[in-house]
Amino acid sequence: MIECDNFQDVPAELAEALIESRWADALACSERLLTVARSNPRIWFIRGVLLRRAWRMDDAMDAYQRSIGLGFDGIGPYRELFQHLVKRGRIDEALSCWRLAFERGHSSARFFSMALDAWLKDPEATS
Repeated sequence: MIECDNFQDVPAELAEALIESRWADALACSERLLTVARSNPRIWFIRGVLLRRAWRMDDAMDAYQRSIGLGFDGIGPYRELFQHLVKRGRIDEALSCWRLAFERGHSSARFFSMALDAWLKDPEATS
């Protein structure tokens, strides 16, 4: 799911492909856009979601990390990266991702609940 109620800050070609669910076109478009806009955190986030849809999880995680590193203003890439890390059993990294999101004001009750659930999976967690 791409959290974009509107695509006003997304280039028209990419927005059109997303709206029409043309995922392969959107992925190719995001790649082209990043050749000239490498510092756009929103395009990196969208690219991450598209890479996840294409089952390219390592590339998706990289895109989420880039989006976060570039200062994406929203919970999306934090939550997506968190979920991938938990699925891979990288609980400490996932919780660090959640803490960063929380510190930057990008958390929610649902995300907090996911973090608590992940914490229970930590082999070093105590009662």
